[in-house]
Amino acid sequence: MADNLIDRYGSIEKSSDGIILKEKKSINDAFIKAIILKETVLYQFVYSILFEKIVSIESWAFDHFMSTSYVYSKMKSIRSFLKENKLKLVTGGDFVSIEGSEHQIRFLFFQLFKHTSLIDEEWLFSKYNVKAIAQLSQDLAKELGIYFSPVCEYQFCVAVAINLQRSCNDYHGEPSERQWESWKYYQTKFNFNNAFSNFERKIGKKIEEAERIN
Repeated sequence: MADNLIDRYGSIEKSSDGIILKEKKSINDAFIKAIILKETVLYQFVYSILFEKIVSIESWAFDHFMSTSYVYSKMKSIRSFLKENKLKLVTGGDFVSIEGSEHQIRFLFFQLFKHTSLIDEEWLFSKYNVKAIAQLSQDLAKELGIYFSPVCEYQFCVAVAINLQRSCNDYHGEPSERQWESWKYYQTKFNFNNAFSNFERKIGKKIEEAERIN
């Protein structure tokens, strides 16, 4: 990981003071933390659960060039992390999965991927056009008469992409009764159909009403 950071953002040079690490281009602390996070077993394992199908911990370790014993040594901390978020790692089925409230699972993904979804302008959710999601946020904000800051718009894009991916994986979260009531109220005040219709046309996917609320 250190070699990767040096290759991308710095260089080792000789000087009269000895060997120094010279910065190629500016990089902030948040960016460094995101790169470090992407290297952790926790992040890579959760990433695989969202984007792939893990048959077993052993096969996952093999596919990621890690020893089985090393990955198993990390499982305790991963299980503890999930437990803190009221979730559970399930390994006894056809595929390894996270069990618990779908809303909580999506929030967990959001907490991890909001830091790493856009590094060096590489959009993590390549299946879903980030410009189309950003346009959806702008259309909804316009209808509501509000303004999303760039940070809020970016986080909106991450959240929507996670929802789309989970829906694609056939995991659907049922909105609470309060969410349904709020949605029905806003539907009487605003017209969201045009924004969602344009978005569905751009991504080639129908968004069910429950997913619109989520």
